[in-house]
Amino acid sequence: MGQKFFVRPEIFIYLALVVFTATFFILNLLTGHDGSGILEHYINLNAPKLAWTLMPLLVALLVHGIALWVKAIIQQLDPAVVFSLRNLKRQGAKIPGILKNFAVVGIPFFLAFSAMSFALGPLNVFNSTRLRDELLFRWDVFLTGTFPPFTLASIQYPSWFVAAVEFSFFYLVSIMTVFSAYLFLVHQKLFREAAGAFFLSLMIMLAGWVVFPVLSPYDRFVGNAYSLAVPAEVRLYVNQYQPQEEIARFWEKINQSREGLTILPTTALPSAHVVWAVLLVYYSWRVWKWLLLASIPLAFLSTLGTNLFAAHYFVDIPTGIITGLVAIVVVSWLRKNQLAYERKSIIIR
Repeated sequence: MGQKFFVRPEIFIYLALVVFTATFFILNLLTGHDGSGILEHYINLNAPKLAWTLMPLLVALLVHGIALWVKAIIQQLDPAVVFSLRNLKRQGAKIPGILKNFAVVGIPFFLAFSAMSFALGPLNVFNSTRLRDELLFRWDVFLTGTFPPFTLASIQYPSWFVAAVEFSFFYLVSIMTVFSAYLFLVHQKLFREAAGAFFLSLMIMLAGWVVFPVLSPYDRFVGNAYSLAVPAEVRLYVNQYQPQEEIARFWEKINQSREGLTILPTTALPSAHVVWAVLLVYYSWRVWKWLLLASIPLAFLSTLGTNLFAAHYFVDIPTGIITGLVAIVVVSWLRKNQLAYERKSIIIR
């Protein structure tokens, strides 16, 4: 029984709950600060967007029903059979399984995510005196020959394009949440796999956030939130940084959402936006290949936004892609081992 549990993808949910809870208490003890203001900033920034994006969940469930109807027609079945009283009863029989899934995976998922959210506060306090922005700046220049978080803003973009990038960047978290809820209701097994990848990637990100703490390039070098020295080679890019009005307004919104904060968010490498974009593309493909038509543009634009808005360093992008892919590969390997273990158990019986 124990071996069966440890080959399940959702093992990372429980492991993350332990890791993030321990992180919160250890860093809270070291810093003497729970960083609650930072948590409030994230809530104020994302809660209204999440409320507006709950509607796509209802739309997704409706589309799921229509897809079943079309599938029945293609298979030359009476579509009414799909929604017959007998079939509805059959669907109702799944409710105990959903409730079990909620108890075994759903509640631990919520607790682990809450633990991660609370840990971000003291983590940012701990990181505020250990910034390594200059190192990531040098990596960006080495990899690209320029400093993308600033040079990308020197290009004039159509207003609609910047709006699309901003929408994708701001709403990625909300769309991920809605997609997760859809998986939980309709594809429980895939939800467990995706949840395992999500929390494994979060733990990898935690290591990056601790080892390479940085502010956003904008906060560190343009706003210079902590009044630190700006190296001459960076100042050259700062002097050339003249973003168009739509990009400048992005930071006006961000600054309004964190008025009164003395400690700013520092988690950057790898970029959570990029990691989650990778997971969204992969698992939407697993649900329905045509979903790539929506998920790939969203993933691309939100990833571009990390640098276009100077919210992340360029190096955050490849490390984010690698982190997402590693999480997917590890969890897929666990899933295969789980299936092999279950087949072996059936043969022994």
